[in-house]
Amino acid sequence: MQTDSPTIDASLPDAAGISKSAESVMTPRRRGAEYYDTILWRLRSRVDQEPDGATMLGVTGYGRRNGVSTIAANLAIRAADHRMSPVLLVDANLHYPKQHRTFRMHDAAGLADVLSGSAPLEACVHPSSVDGLDVMPLGASHLLDRASVDPQRFQSLLTELRDQYRTVVFDLPEADEMRHALLFARSIDAAVFAVRSDAVRRRDAQVAVARLRADGVNLVGAVLTAKRRYAPAWLVG
Repeated sequence: MQTDSPTIDASLPDAAGISKSAESVMTPRRRGAEYYDTILWRLRSRVDQEPDGATMLGVTGYGRRNGVSTIAANLAIRAADHRMSPVLLVDANLHYPKQHRTFRMHDAAGLADVLSGSAPLEACVHPSSVDGLDVMPLGASHLLDRASVDPQRFQSLLTELRDQYRTVVFDLPEADEMRHALLFARSIDAAVFAVRSDAVRRRDAQVAVARLRADGVNLVGAVLTAKRRYAPAWLVG
């Protein structure tokens, strides 16, 4: 990709090499950990200065099946492994939430419940079986369809998260489906853009990156997912 779309020098293996559930990565030797460690350290290194409170990181992407939720979950797990804890993983993927399945938190209250005012924060954050990692699933997403997000409630949530956690990782929607999640995307310290190998045209990716930057999202790199033999020249440029 051209210089206006920076890359993080890390690519992920094909689907067979990416952890698909919390259970599959909760082992002493986590499969594929080196890939996520590279992304994690470089994301943190590109935060301009140490934030006051939690470091907030995000993952977004372009197109379906781009690996965003897998990357976000594994970044949160590795952050906890490296004692950047307490760590919180927030599922803000409004259209295709997955973390409730990954961490077996079906029907648990989550982000939508907090933002709609239906439940307090403490009822929407759940401990995982990874030491030092909590998870906030999306929760009752239909609540967000019926109500606008109160800016004060949103800011209050961010303040509480920064006070209570050292690292917060957001699983964000695709670039063109942000909706309410754009409030988080604008506020996090650094975000990475995931694209699936050989499945995204250069122009489409550039338009998506430009849109995110115009919206005030601090994109600091791109990650190639489902890599098999090579990276497209337009991405690594």
